[in-house]
Amino acid sequence: MRSSESAEGQSPADRSVLRLDEPSVVSLIRNARPHWPDMLDLCGALLRQRRASDARILADELSARHPEAAEPFMLRAAIAHDEGEWTLGIAMLQRAFDTSPWHPEATGLLARRWWQDGRVPELVALARRAVAENPAKHVPLIGYIGFDASIEMAEFELAEHFLRVLDGKARQLERRNHLAREARNWAASEAPHEPAGRDGRLRRRIDALVAEGDPDAIRPLLRRSLMEPKPGARDLIAIRTAAGRLRMTLTERWALRQMRDHHPGYPGQIMILTDFLSQLGAHREASRLYDDLSQASAQQADMLLRSATYMASAGGMALDRLEEAAAALEPKLADPGVASLARRFIAQSHARPVRRDVSIGSVSALPAPALAAGDRRPRVAICMSGQLRGFRNAWPQTRKALAGEDVTVFVSTWADAGSGLGQRLSVDRRLPVGLMPRLAGEHMDSALFARSFPGLSTLLTGRRSYEREELQAYFGTPHVEIEDEEDFNRRHEHRTGLYWLNKLNQAKMFYMIHQAHEQMRRFEEAEGRRFDVVIRLRCDNGISELAREDLLYAASEPVCLVPSSTTKLHDRSAMMSRQVSSSYASVYPNLNRHGDARYFEGATGQFAEYLIGGHLIDQGVAVGLFKGTKTTSLLSDQPSLQEFGEILTAEIQGREDLDTFESAVVVATIETMAATRSIEAMSRLWQAVPAGATTARARLDRSFAAKVMASGAPAGG
Repeated sequence: MRSSESAEGQSPADRSVLRLDEPSVVSLIRNARPHWPDMLDLCGALLRQRRASDARILADELSARHPEAAEPFMLRAAIAHDEGEWTLGIAMLQRAFDTSPWHPEATGLLARRWWQDGRVPELVALARRAVAENPAKHVPLIGYIGFDASIEMAEFELAEHFLRVLDGKARQLERRNHLAREARNWAASEAPHEPAGRDGRLRRRIDALVAEGDPDAIRPLLRRSLMEPKPGARDLIAIRTAAGRLRMTLTERWALRQMRDHHPGYPGQIMILTDFLSQLGAHREASRLYDDLSQASAQQADMLLRSATYMASAGGMALDRLEEAAAALEPKLADPGVASLARRFIAQSHARPVRRDVSIGSVSALPAPALAAGDRRPRVAICMSGQLRGFRNAWPQTRKALAGEDVTVFVSTWADAGSGLGQRLSVDRRLPVGLMPRLAGEHMDSALFARSFPGLSTLLTGRRSYEREELQAYFGTPHVEIEDEEDFNRRHEHRTGLYWLNKLNQAKMFYMIHQAHEQMRRFEEAEGRRFDVVIRLRCDNGISELAREDLLYAASEPVCLVPSSTTKLHDRSAMMSRQVSSSYASVYPNLNRHGDARYFEGATGQFAEYLIGGHLIDQGVAVGLFKGTKTTSLLSDQPSLQEFGEILTAEIQGREDLDTFESAVVVATIETMAATRSIEAMSRLWQAVPAGATTARARLDRSFAAKVMASGAPAGG
């Protein structure tokens, strides 16, 4: 893929921004009636170019000229979010809504941010106001977020209002079935009845219900507990953990919100809150959790200082504050090397500074940072490595996103393409689209499928291999290397320090990253010139959208850009300068040389995300987040729902009963078929359910799929 010298591949907003000179921008800003979509697009383009200070100039100017408008506050919200200030961004959206109630964009953004932040009472209050004032107009602005929040607080009539407005004539049977089930469970449940001030007793009750395996009894208990005045810190941790296991995302976030409100300095929660905020990109806000570390125990000190260093590497914590944290925690550290690691990062960051903000002091729309060689497009190396599972779904998206760029592809892989089950042998990524969310985590074990459904097991765990010429043609590159995985295992089986969970999988991942990088390095030597940017990808992880601003920034700054960075580093994809890529790819040589993951002072001994993160910190590499580039989830070669259903139907025919796992798979498959309008296949599977399978039949009778089956009509939505 070779580039032209045009601006093709940019969004319309980017092209307009790059054409504007300062007078025309000022003219737009100072218009008595500005076109607000243009202003929002201009602000977004400045943020993608990492010009937050210039975006702030724009917001200040517009706010001064139009104090009655919501849009300047929306600009400030976008800037705050971009700079890692999550709570400030929400406050700005609240100001936008208060300034112009029911502003469509401000209302939708505020509802989504409240959902992400676990602000359930605020969402329910907004939902009530929407229904009271103008349901036909206001309810759609909030959407199903209002429905979900209403169920969380047992406002079932309010949830019904939302369904009536949102569904119209095409009633969504599954949501109505969900609403009826949650109302029944709530009516059958009891309040926690735990004495005030007895933090921890609720945790034991939750643990007992989890052990009994009755999610319908656990859900209302968790929600009732969050509606109690000021739950205890240990109980909130138990609520969050149980909600996570049950995939009750909003309940889990509500528990975190309560922890932040009522127990902000609780040491055991700092790591959890750091992860939560940094997943949202709020590294600067997360770093303030470390302002007072006096209560930290010796057991927590290592983790706290390590995560503070991650916040600093992502630009959220100033280096002098990291030095203060290291000094405060050093006497308590079990591993003094963590303090040394933090100080090495500080020293190398001073020696290799990274510009986080490349503003020019005005909103004139100049291009993003230019390459030293002029305004040519950067030379990009795509280094793909690891098992090929999912590559046929991932690579087409990457190829489309990179169209028009100057790209050379290097692939290093194993002869065995892999099953896609992952380290924990879970089938979740191999299940047909739509089925996985309907199955509990404990039902993803491949061993259960092998025991109960041999045909499905073969379908989900099948493996194959590819020839080099086949892959060269598919990826459109001669740079493909295939190695024997068993040979690697034989060469390294005696090196116990490279094992993780009794396998060499993580060591093999870093080996393949290094091999792809070596291919690229040899190519550079032969060509006599270096690449500007290196993009590292797993074969099952694709790029769905490429922001050229990210490419230019990575080409001009010694930085590693990733989709997310928390208290560990995203290890599926990365975009980095050529200088940084040598550091990124050097994990395996160090592992091989030392024979252990603890090859640098302060290493955790854990692999993958922890090891690559600690390694880059040890090398003094700054981390940044993508501003516009988007990546896919981990993809696999998933069978169709029809093929899965046909095999499942054949396997249960003639059986007398189904156990708990088998019932769960059958019910989840039937519900997925009902939701996707696969009526004939659903009918065949339903009829194959054994008469003696009372658990499965009882669940189906209560399911929305029963109404679909009775009517012969597809489920709405």
